[in-house]
Amino acid sequence: YSGKGGLHSLELSGVGGGTKVEYYQSFESYNNAVRVRGGRVSLKYIAGIQHGGYGIWADEGWQGNGQFWLFHTGIKATLLPLNYWNQARSIEFRNDPNFFEKQPQTTFKVSNVTLIGNGYAEGSDFGTRRGIRVRRGAKGFMYNAIITEFPSDAVRVEDLPIESLGQTTIINHMHSYHNFANWEQEAKDVFFESGNYNLKETAVSGVNRENFVGTTASPYNPTAMGSWFSNAPFIGAVPADNDWTSGGSWFRNKDGTLRK
Repeated sequence: YSGKGGLHSLELSGVGGGTKVEYYQSFESYNNAVRVRGGRVSLKYIAGIQHGGYGIWADEGWQGNGQFWLFHTGIKATLLPLNYWNQARSIEFRNDPNFFEKQPQTTFKVSNVTLIGNGYAEGSDFGTRRGIRVRRGAKGFMYNAIITEFPSDAVRVEDLPIESLGQTTIINHMHSYHNFANWEQEAKDVFFESGNYNLKETAVSGVNRENFVGTTASPYNPTAMGSWFSNAPFIGAVPADNDWTSGGSWFRNKDGTLRK
């Protein structure tokens, strides 16, 4: 129950790669669930439930890994009238607003992600919340993700040289569905519409506005990115046969009850 005004639930500023961040949940944060400014810290088994602001926002040259990330919120974000969260994203990666190639450059390796927004229905006003946005020079690799129930863009990539897409930046093995726009900008034009990537708009069984447990098989195992990653050749963050959020001792559901 933390994060409001200029404060975040967890802020990591210049934290090095020797720091271990695992099994962390932010619940009902009215700012960002996780804020990362620079450093090389990596994060595994992290969650933001009912986050008002961003799920995770990383910039200022952060260079790290991520695996098993879950962000699930029912809180509406709007531009008009402007509320605190306006176009809050579940994942936001940036480098520098004035010089996109400023060094060190924000560089990510992320796999096994589930992002669930506050809802989408044609003709209804669910606000402006977004899923993933990669911009202002951030680059990297993101695989095995589920993105659903966002009333704005689900996946957006921008501000990178076109020739670098598919080389130093890749999004692949994703299911983006039941969003206002499943893909936008280069996520749409370069990755989805090319047909060269395993990007689908079909639902993953069980994963919807109210439930985050569920995965589907993936041809990609993130261990290919390095020994830090766990064996996980599936799309999504929380498999039914290995629900790391369960146990009844630490993780809260959207309604505040401990997850059994």
